[in-house]
This record gives sequence, C-alpha cells and structure tokens, in this order.
Amino acid sequence: MTLPTPYYQDDAVCLYHGDCREILPDLPLVDLVLTDPPFGCRRPSQARPVPFDEVEGNDQQDGSWLLLVSINDPGGVYCFCTWDSLQAWRESVEGVARVRSCVVWDKGSGGMADIKTCWAPRHELILFGAVGRYEFSSPRPSDVLRVNRVPAQALVHPYEKPVGLMTAVLASSPGAVVLDPFAGVGPVLRAAKDLGRKAIGIEIEERYCEIAARRMAQEVLF
Repeated sequence: MTLPTPYYQDDAVCLYHGDCREILPDLPLVDLVLTDPPFGCRRPSQARPVPFDEVEGNDQQDGSWLLLVSINDPGGVYCFCTWDSLQAWRESVEGVARVRSCVVWDKGSGGMADIKTCWAPRHELILFGAVGRYEFSSPRPSDVLRVNRVPAQALVHPYEKPVGLMTAVLASSPGAVVLDPFAGVGPVLRAAKDLGRKAIGIEIEERYCEIAARRMAQEVLF
C-alpha cells in the first residue's frame, strides 16, 4: 500500500487523515512517538459544556498499533493512559520498548467523574519507553509535569491536551522526527513545529484533521 495524499503538509508537519493501522506500515523510521490514544476509558462526554461524540475505539484497550511503528534505535515512546488502564498499556508499550518511567501529568484541577464516590481526578499518566540507549536532551526531567488542562469551555476535542504539556515532554526528548498516530486537533504536531522539529500525525476523524491543519497554518497558536 502507498501512503495517501497528506491532509496537510508544510516544511515541518505532515498530517494524514485515516486509520493509523493502515498508514503506519508505510511510514519511514521515526525517532519518537508521543501520543494520546483512545485508551479504553470511555467517559460521558455529554456532561461537558459542549457535548462531544465519543472518540472511536475508546471502548477498548488496543495497543496493537504500536507493533506497526518503525522506531529508530535509540528512540522513545510516550503513551498516555490512566491508573485503571496502566497495566494493559504497559504490556503494549513493552512489546516495542523498555518501559523506563511513568510520568504524572498534574492538570491543575479535578475532573468530574462521580463526585459522590470518587476522589476528584486531576492527573493522567504517561508511560515512557526507550528503544536502545535513549538519553534525555536536557537535565534530567521530573516525572511530574504541572500544566493546566484546556479549560472546558475552550475544548474543541473531548480529550484535548494542552500544547504546553506536549512542549514540556518534547523539550526533554531528543529526536528529529516525532510521530503521533492519534493526532486529534494537533497539540503534539504544533508543539513539535514550535520547537523546530519534524512531525508526522495521523487522525481518523476529518473534523479534527481540519482543526489541526488550521492550527499548523497559524503563525501564532490559537
């Protein structure tokens, strides 16, 4: 299979619209994977200020796509998950890389969940795996990243991550080419571009590809 025509492309970013499982086998080697996949934690998005349709695949934990990625040696993998999906995603990441750390993203405020029976969830986890001797490009980073979540009223994707969070991860992580197989509205791609890195993204929902493409075309992030 040949790669589809990019949905968006510039000197730094190439974004494809489609199912990553169909596109990944034809991509070149990448140095770093940073992605927030559907990790099997389906949540009632209707409770948000703007209702969103559920993300495709978020009713299961399927990390088989990792086996389709060609990662350089040395290289790195960052994969978002939650406490209740951690073990399944660790097993998936370990299929391609040695898990070295579990980074905590402190969102700065608690989520909804069940306000009567659960502690207010204000963090997510990011599994970090290394291929070969992958070394940080800056002083040893902390495994707690404190970056405020995207305000609920500003969300354009139900699980949108802030560009500042992705920037914090990439700033400590070497590699010329960054891959996000679940690009959403493009925070990883935008962070990579702003840091002068090359990035490849794949997104299955065209409406999110459109938003991501507009973000890439902006001189200043909106």
